[in-house]
Amino acid sequence: MIQPKSFYEGFQINHYDIKQINNKYLLDMSDDEIEKVTSKLIKSSKEEFLRSVKMDVRFTYLLAIETLFEIIFALIPDDPKLNDHQILRFLTKRANHYEDIRCYANSEPSKLDTLDGKAVLNNGEESSLWHYMLYLGLGGDEYRTSIDESLKAIQKALKLFAKDLSDRDELNGYKHGLRGIRHMVSFQTSPKGSPEKQYLNFHTNDALSFYSFDSKSEEHVIKTMEFDSDRDINMTHLASNILYCIIEPRKYIYGNKIGEEIRYIYFKEEDLDKASKPNVKFQNMIFRYKVDETKSEQ
Repeated sequence: MIQPKSFYEGFQINHYDIKQINNKYLLDMSDDEIEKVTSKLIKSSKEEFLRSVKMDVRFTYLLAIETLFEIIFALIPDDPKLNDHQILRFLTKRANHYEDIRCYANSEPSKLDTLDGKAVLNNGEESSLWHYMLYLGLGGDEYRTSIDESLKAIQKALKLFAKDLSDRDELNGYKHGLRGIRHMVSFQTSPKGSPEKQYLNFHTNDALSFYSFDSKSEEHVIKTMEFDSDRDINMTHLASNILYCIIEPRKYIYGNKIGEEIRYIYFKEEDLDKASKPNVKFQNMIFRYKVDETKSEQ
């Protein structure tokens, strides 16, 4: 049997941050450096290069928060017995948590609400599940205010992460053959019969769209978003730090480092607000339409 310390000690907490550091370096490359790279490709361009990097920035962010939620779901006890020592078994159960994530994002009943309950630790003491999940091993009244403030910020962050991740179509768009398409780069609205009067005039070089089909309503759906790489990188760092809070104490408790000093991270809501602030005007737009298949050309 694989010991839990093998998982916790081997977990690469900085994996997604390291990828984003590399992506940031690529985005900041000069035109000459980009040309040196793209010259090795077939009919590539600076625009394609930068769009590919921005897609990877977004994909890396979504994978980071997907990993965070998977770890949290795996550690939520199904009964009073804690799951830490069987983390790998619970991670490989292949449960689909996206419905719970969507419900949590919309403040509807979700398995994540379990975190508002209590956990019975191995020493028999009772702890809030939020505390057990994120600040295992840290106790005492002197830390209570900092922990409570930090947990509020983390709960708010998880809501934002859930909203970003709850739409599976975007993540699948990156996973399955990079199904991103350049569907819409400009958009205008005007009063009927007066096209010269514009309510809204939008244009971007960084919009990407994802196609899906809603089998319930039988509608074709095209979702368009504008890349916000700075926000994605900042939010990835936040997710990595929360992962650190979950993994690092367990590395010491279940590994061979009992008694060594553990560094804990505290979070503040203003730090979250700064990281999550959008840097683009256009975030998401959804087009839904039906096609009468009986009238379509064969």
